[in-house]
Amino acid sequence: MKFASYFSSVFSILEEIIHVLLPVRCANCGREISYALKQWLCYECISSLPATDFHLVPLNPVFQLFMHHPEVKFATACYFFHHDGILQRIIHQIKYQHHQQLARSMGRLMAQMLKPGLASIDYIIPVPLHPRKERQRGYNQAAILAYGLADDLQKPVIHHLLRRKKFTESQTRKGRQARQQNVQHAFQLAAHANVLTGKHLLLIDDVVTTGATLNACIDTLIQLPGVQISIATLAIAES
Repeated sequence: MKFASYFSSVFSILEEIIHVLLPVRCANCGREISYALKQWLCYECISSLPATDFHLVPLNPVFQLFMHHPEVKFATACYFFHHDGILQRIIHQIKYQHHQQLARSMGRLMAQMLKPGLASIDYIIPVPLHPRKERQRGYNQAAILAYGLADDLQKPVIHHLLRRKKFTESQTRKGRQARQQNVQHAFQLAAHANVLTGKHLLLIDDVVTTGATLNACIDTLIQLPGVQISIATLAIAES
């Protein structure tokens, strides 16, 4: 085990050296950037991200999707998702081109934006994928975003106590009612989830549209007494 840990550490160091020596290109425009930035976007593209500023508006459109749950204290989406826009390109790379480093860096950008309002959270919980879908993709993009937030917020990520028990079809082409039916009873609490009792939980996902998936997660989590929930997504798309 010691040898495995040693070689793993050596490999990580060599990987860092390679990235420093070799050029890294912006995930949006392709411009060469410094790996030291660890953002995978150039300054120009970061400044062009279409921020919603919803975190500054208590009754913003995202919060209104969940305000029927008194347990939800805060909800926001950081950026607007437009067809053929920068967020669509970023999310496509994260979900379908295995750009996990980009996902983690976007999580850090989310944390920088939202940190002042998230001081009271206890745990970060990514919206889970069904195990079959996660095996197909190789990872859960919401979990990678969550770890990016955790880098900055210094809060633990819990990804094994909320589980998706139902394999659902993609929500992308479904209307509001069909989305709700598709994820109804899709989630369950794992054993020992009672450790979340009375805690303030931050739910993380990549895109919110109608809020159906996140509402299904909330319905499951509020089975635990005394939980408070905040919600943050990378982007909001039109339903």
